[in-house]
Amino acid sequence: RRAKALFSKGCLVDEIWNGVSGFYFTKKIAENFGDGKKAEKIAESYRRVFALAKDGGAFVQVVAEDSFMERAVDLSRKFVLDAGIRGLSERRARNLEIFEKMTRLPESFGGEVSGGGEREEVLVANCEVGFSSECFSSTGMGDWGHPAELVASHWLSNNLLWERIRTIGGAYGAFCSADSDVGIFDFETYRDPRPLDSCGTFEKCLEEAGKAEFSVEETEKTVIGFYSDFIQPHTPQENSAIAIRRELSGFSDEDRWRRNEEILKISPDDLKNAFGRLSNGASGGKARKMRVSICPRDLLDSAALEKSDDRKIIYLPI
Repeated sequence: RRAKALFSKGCLVDEIWNGVSGFYFTKKIAENFGDGKKAEKIAESYRRVFALAKDGGAFVQVVAEDSFMERAVDLSRKFVLDAGIRGLSERRARNLEIFEKMTRLPESFGGEVSGGGEREEVLVANCEVGFSSECFSSTGMGDWGHPAELVASHWLSNNLLWERIRTIGGAYGAFCSADSDVGIFDFETYRDPRPLDSCGTFEKCLEEAGKAEFSVEETEKTVIGFYSDFIQPHTPQENSAIAIRRELSGFSDEDRWRRNEEILKISPDDLKNAFGRLSNGASGGKARKMRVSICPRDLLDSAALEKSDDRKIIYLPI
């Protein structure tokens, strides 16, 4: 979330609610809760925020079998009336800068993140293993070349990243994906003993893949492996979650089927060219890029990680 934060308003809000910014905010509240007067002010702020959120309106999605749908709608209508929920209000115009400021950590928490093209944050904590992520701008749904980058992410996750970061590097997990909603390519590791090295390894893997020659058979296997994710069966609850996300994202069935048709037509050259574009994006160029690592204190080499305009070291109080 932290690495994705500055790529869109949605990513910013997600980080504010659920990322490091939210952790800082929660910590600040906890520090003030010992004082009864402050606790009451905090509670009053929560009540005010809840009232504002409720006043903004909502919509309700009902998922049920045909035989129960009429009853489910009646129950949902009763819930809406009892809770005083109304329809959605007009969206308020908000500059992205307002949300971006909310993700800047104060001096007492490690300092504000400095600007720059390529940016990096190292979050230092008392932990035994770390995590790392790198994001850079790429293509999104409907853009030329995006289907090939989706397939490229599948190949990379199951080949070079598995070999270099999981098998050799010892990380529990290493993945990459092309985010259709936002238009970014993101990489992440999980329970990583060498988080500060992983982003560099990721970029080397991209560069190596860009120079590789893919056979027709290997390309077809990669396409089939990726395409299987789209046709796997889902529970009604899963279908509901997928449907509501698609509705909010504004992607139609026609958009998705057009993308799927393009995926099935991907050639070895398409895959090679996709890796070439992604490698250029990761190495700098015109793409916006962000790195974030959670690093155990005993792995931190302060000499190698001096503070700069493109890097910030933040000591988490955990």
